Amino acid sequence: MMWDTRQIESGWIFLAVYTSNLSTGHAKYTINGVYSFLFNLYQALRNLIALPAMESRNQNIPPNCGRRLLPTLIDEYARSEPDRTFVAIPLSTDLRDGWKDVNYLTYARAINWCSWWIEENLGRGKDFDTISYMGPLDLRYLIILMGAVKTGYTAFFSSNRNSLNAHLSLLESTQCNILVVAEEGAPTIYKQIISKRQMRTKSMPALDLFLNLDENVAPYPFNKTFAEARFDPLIIMHTSGSTGFPKPVFVKHGTWAAMDAYQMIPPSDEGPLHSDYLRGKRVLLNLPMFHGACECFIYGMGVYGGAIPLLPPPGPRTAEVMDMAHRHGHVFGSIAPPSVLKDLYEMPSYFDGIAARVSFLGFAGGSLSKETGDKISKSIKVIGFFGSTETAYLPCRISSVNDWIYYNYSHFLGHDYRPRKDGRHEMVIVRNTDFDLYQSIFSTFPQLIEYSTADIYEQHPEKPGYWAHRGRADDIIAFSSGEKTNPISFEETMTAHPEVKAAYVGGNNEFQASLLIEPKVYPASEQQRASLIDNLWPTVETANRDCPAHARVLPNFIIFAKPNKPFPRAGKETIQRASIPELYAEEFEELYANATKARNVPGIPQTVQLVQEARADTDLRDSLRHLIATNSWLVGELDNQTDLFEAGLDSLQLPGLVNQINSFLSAIRPDLGAVPVSMKAIYTHRNVGRLVEALEQGFSEKKY
Repeated sequence: MMWDTRQIESGWIFLAVYTSNLSTGHAKYTINGVYSFLFNLYQALRNLIALPAMESRNQNIPPNCGRRLLPTLIDEYARSEPDRTFVAIPLSTDLRDGWKDVNYLTYARAINWCSWWIEENLGRGKDFDTISYMGPLDLRYLIILMGAVKTGYTAFFSSNRNSLNAHLSLLESTQCNILVVAEEGAPTIYKQIISKRQMRTKSMPALDLFLNLDENVAPYPFNKTFAEARFDPLIIMHTSGSTGFPKPVFVKHGTWAAMDAYQMIPPSDEGPLHSDYLRGKRVLLNLPMFHGACECFIYGMGVYGGAIPLLPPPGPRTAEVMDMAHRHGHVFGSIAPPSVLKDLYEMPSYFDGIAARVSFLGFAGGSLSKETGDKISKSIKVIGFFGSTETAYLPCRISSVNDWIYYNYSHFLGHDYRPRKDGRHEMVIVRNTDFDLYQSIFSTFPQLIEYSTADIYEQHPEKPGYWAHRGRADDIIAFSSGEKTNPISFEETMTAHPEVKAAYVGGNNEFQASLLIEPKVYPASEQQRASLIDNLWPTVETANRDCPAHARVLPNFIIFAKPNKPFPRAGKETIQRASIPELYAEEFEELYANATKARNVPGIPQTVQLVQEARADTDLRDSLRHLIATNSWLVGELDNQTDLFEAGLDSLQLPGLVNQINSFLSAIRPDLGAVPVSMKAIYTHRNVGRLVEALEQGFSEKKY
């Protein structure tokens, strides 16, 4: 039996590191601290023994692994493996049309063309100047990302769901004065942005141009070494922020290169790493292009790891879309927000077919409830993909079917679980030069010695090394849609209302934000409750305006505290937010259970006023446009040609909006409202002009 020298080295490393930690006080002298030390000693000894199953798992680990820069690697693939698939993209919004495989030669040419275009129109970047891009959620995001890197810029993608003020705040904090917009389909909010902030704007050509370039495109040079570029910015992403607005994160080349280094992690009899499991497989990414989990997968699991990502079509990420993609994309598995997996399971006509076709269903961006995951895992493997904007994906092994909720991170991450007073643990990554290439966070933040993730875990009762994610140590809310928000500014705005004593925004692991109000005077009847909501609604609207679309509160998601259950407070009257979810668990459970059953609850109060003001001779397009703008969270100006989904409409808002449209049509145009508008009709006719045209032509539910 031959021992892998990396395994022997890693065993001594952990023994040395944990002995050092004990002497310096990093490890706690508690049962938990001793347990953590003994477990890692156990892992170290296992590496020293080097079981046969753990011998070098991949004799073809690429040269310079963990130090390969993405622009250089993409060019290398284009030369050595030009026909190798980079990603697959849908041929149209109708997934029955199939998918087009985009190879590395096509992608490299597109990057080179974009790089020359940037230099010609904007000049070479100085000090990594920021370029913001806004357009349809397609391959151009990935093209301009690498084109910016090659020309000395850094690309920044602001979520399409951000409010105008959030966009402006991010542009200011990233010192971004250049805005590139797609020549077609760009979110209309960009017009408001340039009216509020002086920006140099350029129009980016259509995607077809980039997909049909010939060999005449000259290579654009990128000659930096890993040592030179490791701490250079690769892309600017943003998180939910520590205050009301999101904050930018400057992701470095070394941050994502850590996902390349994972290939050097020795194998384990406990299961393969995610990246090993997916190598060479086609995986549907049911995530938006501007979402960090999507881009991280494309480059980490794809370019570095060898998986083949299928990019999502524009529009809502629904169970129906997943079903069509699995039918026509020939995928090994897929990754989606937890809310989509929940919806999928609740539709047996889709779920049963998908479970029979694919090998796994994965979730990212949030936590999947144990109840839903347990049900799904009876039919198909469930895999949780975990990471953050700052860390990228973490090296994690595939868990067994029954342990799908537990994460088994590789010890090459250099992490520790610090005990908390509530018996749970917070993950902390401690800098270790022996794990240098694997510790992505210290490329993002090279000045740190250790990094507290603020993620809370609970240990498996029987299996060392297996930990279930149990939430956040900070105030961040992680929705089941994969989106996140910081609720503090919203709560502060509500607390300023004269009838409000305190406010709490809920929604962790749910599909929608909710608002719990502790009023100064408790409503004694349903009529008083409704009146209080009416009084509060203008303030809710004010708070909603500065929120990302996914974090806004609807009136039917407002509940009130009970006189016998006041908000828990610390000595200085500070609200103890962490105690509220447990205190009001029953009320929140009832709220979301009722909402899940309905999903077509009454909308925002102005709808009634719109019906009263509308006349049969009013242009239906004007009325419908006003209705949609009022009853959804779209950003930017809405005209008859605006693509509703590019403007921010998503699967969360769609059911309620459909209900409002049908009620509205029944009231002012009963001749049109006889045939209800379906979600599929809005997805097919994606702007007001086309929707009204279809209405007037009398589309049928069978057709749409």
